[in-house]
Amino acid sequence: MNRARKGAQGERDVRALLERKGYYVTRSAGSKGKADLVASNCVTLLYVQVKTGRASLIKAAQEVRSIPAPDGSLFQVWVKRPRTNEWLVYDAQSVVLKCIMQSDKNQKAKRR
Repeated sequence: MNRARKGAQGERDVRALLERKGYYVTRSAGSKGKADLVASNCVTLLYVQVKTGRASLIKAAQEVRSIPAPDGSLFQVWVKRPRTNEWLVYDAQSVVLKCIMQSDKNQKAKRR
């Protein structure tokens, strides 16, 4: 299975999981946009980046988090574990903040 087909299948799998949780989901098929899926229910607006390969979690989190969105929106990166059918779900805001904090810590250590 090529990368594009694998990615599209991953997006369909995540869409089905979110729909079972009560979300209405829109998939931006074939786009190179910042979010692969946009999901909503009565309370939450969710932007999702789906990763099925070896892509950078930090880059994906920064990309999806950069979307202008209403207050209270959630940003997630779903990563498929290799050789399993398990999905790891990351809060994109936490990943970005952790990356920034780690970068600041490294810069302070270099100054010493």
